[in-house]
Amino acid sequence: MKRFLMLAFCLISPIFAFSQYNFFKGYIVTNAGDTSVGYVYGRESVTNPKRVRFKESLQAETRQLEIEDCKAFGIYKKENFERHFVKISQSTLDLSNLPLGVDTASTNESVFLKVLQSGKNVTIYQYADDLKSRFYIKDKDMDVPMELVKQVYLNPDAPSNIIENNRYRSTLGAFFNKYKVSESKMILLKDLLYDESGMINMGYLINDEQKKKSTDPVSSLYVSAGANILDTKYRGYSDFADPSTTSKIAVSPYLGVGFDVYTNPAYGKTLLRAELGFFYNENEFVRNIGSVYKSIKHSFKQYNFILSAHLIHNVYNTSAFKAYLGAGFSIRHVQSKNNIIEREYSYDSRQVEGPKLEKMVFGFPVKAGMMFYKRVEFAAAYQFPSPITNYSEFGIWSRIYSLSVNYHFGKLF
Repeated sequence: MKRFLMLAFCLISPIFAFSQYNFFKGYIVTNAGDTSVGYVYGRESVTNPKRVRFKESLQAETRQLEIEDCKAFGIYKKENFERHFVKISQSTLDLSNLPLGVDTASTNESVFLKVLQSGKNVTIYQYADDLKSRFYIKDKDMDVPMELVKQVYLNPDAPSNIIENNRYRSTLGAFFNKYKVSESKMILLKDLLYDESGMINMGYLINDEQKKKSTDPVSSLYVSAGANILDTKYRGYSDFADPSTTSKIAVSPYLGVGFDVYTNPAYGKTLLRAELGFFYNENEFVRNIGSVYKSIKHSFKQYNFILSAHLIHNVYNTSAFKAYLGAGFSIRHVQSKNNIIEREYSYDSRQVEGPKLEKMVFGFPVKAGMMFYKRVEFAAAYQFPSPITNYSEFGIWSRIYSLSVNYHFGKLF
């Protein structure tokens, strides 16, 4: 066990050594209009940034620029932001906290707008804060972007009824007419949702451009092979819940298959992982007593199908090397065989069926790992002790240590 822990520590130690270097090739534009190329700190966030961290080289000191100091910035092949002084609606879209009647409150601020789609006619932007996400549009005849407004509120005459005022559709319709988008495409506005994907598609239509396919993988498929170490103990009131009881550490080969889904494919820093695996283990508990009977032994075999889900974050993230931490939950379907308790007397021995073992076991694993060139991954995991019986007086608990090597096949879709 000590060797496992030492190996796991060696695996995750680079994470803490490199976690501060998530800088990507990018640029900033000063108020004077000068462009500086260097490295911009990349961040996955549901809200727009309020400042920029920039380095002229990876070895240089970090400069922090506030909104008033930076006209625009971006990370190549990932995202771009522009500073604009815009009107920002303050009405909520939270269905649990809707106003009675239309809320027209707004503020005017200089913020970094994220560029979603830009072409010959218009640019589509996004701005998200802690309240909600908003979308903006600007063409060459406009000085500042205009918000594409969506309002949701309770009907003052019937407060139990919710009204949706999708003004953004009519606003986009005006740009469709201005830039002579065909009638067949105008129909798409009728059911247009207020989300990033829909707004990007509208930008391509107004700019009369073919939608570009992203080269960033949304998900990837992988296979896994490794070893599981099960440490199983008795607890409570049982003949085996005694310090003199020795238990067998079960070491088992592990095989699995899984897939990752990235929350932001451009960065690939945070992902959801699902994995289905199989392993087999043999457990044994022995206690030497030497009074009425010499010893007692409980042994059983288990075939485990385990489905796990993890939230994983790459704390160090480049195309050549990634280091991550993750946590999640698991459901293990267990088929138990040869579940026997054997009591050995000085003159005889007897066997009885062991305590009932659960067929479904729930667990909470944590893991850490490293990936090289988006293909080969080395991972270590620990699953906190989980009960495999359901008795009030005593229980059998098992915890799992895992080491695995995963091979990723690249872009799934």
